[in-house]
Amino acid sequence: GIAALATGGNAKIVTCGEVTALNGSGVNAIALGGDATIDTTGGDVNSMYMGVGALALDGGVDIDTGNVHTTGSGFEGSGVVGIAVDLGSGSGDVDITTHGDVTADNGLFGVAAFATGGNATITLGENTISAVNGIGVSALALGGDATVNGADSTVIAHDLGIGAAAFGGDATVDAGDVTVSNGSGILASAFGGDTTVNLYGDVSANGLAGIGTFATGNIDIDLGANTVSNIAGIGVGALALGDVVIAGSDSTINSELDGILAKGTNVTVDSGVINSNSGSGVIATAIGGDAIVTTHGKITADNGLFGASATSFGGDAIVTVNAA
Repeated sequence: GIAALATGGNAKIVTCGEVTALNGSGVNAIALGGDATIDTTGGDVNSMYMGVGALALDGGVDIDTGNVHTTGSGFEGSGVVGIAVDLGSGSGDVDITTHGDVTADNGLFGVAAFATGGNATITLGENTISAVNGIGVSALALGGDATVNGADSTVIAHDLGIGAAAFGGDATVDAGDVTVSNGSGILASAFGGDTTVNLYGDVSANGLAGIGTFATGNIDIDLGANTVSNIAGIGVGALALGDVVIAGSDSTINSELDGILAKGTNVTVDSGVINSNSGSGVIATAIGGDAIVTTHGKITADNGLFGASATSFGGDAIVTVNAA
């Protein structure tokens, strides 16, 4: 396909037409001591190995893509990948924006951003990200924020729909429709910050959690008027050292295990309709603060221990049941 290598400067590629590399990589840029920038919005990229990939050592990565399709397997068969490492004088930021669909037939990632010393930001637009044998979208930041802007997107994956992990920053996911055949829908964790998940579409999973979150700070989850289904595990999970707020009064959760499982300093849960096959409906546990659960829809947990439970060690525990 097309490759650019810069030592001591920036590497930049702009394509104005289709790029096809049926036995190789599509478009790749490497900058050693500078920024790596790729813009393939001018045409489709079709390749066996890495569709669009950028690496910046002591710099930042900025990628804009159109349609991308890869057929290779493993990491090298991923659709779009950006990696930035701050060695002392570079930004270490990775910014990826998809302006078309990304399809990785056998690759590990559909879209992935890995930032060391900076922020990892992925913006998906109104596009479909498909990794039917891997992970749909992944943002990892070591020393910054991990953000996935995908409110209008569709993500289809095998192992994990959307993953965001921040070490030393915040993890934020805005998700549209997410479908995962053999794993969790959304996993977001912040070690040293807060975690926020806003749902704008339905989540269908077959793994540990439909939505699973962790934060050393606070967790905020807004389910909107959407459905979270998980045929293998819990519906929505939140574990925080700070406070947890789950807003789901208009939502529907269908799960094999607990519908909502939340633990934090103060825990506030507003639940909608919950159907749990083998677990409880809502379990909220506060350590040192208040646990408040308010139900706004019917909870069915025929084989679980609780319909709705609030437990507090050091504060108030309140369950309010509204007419379903």
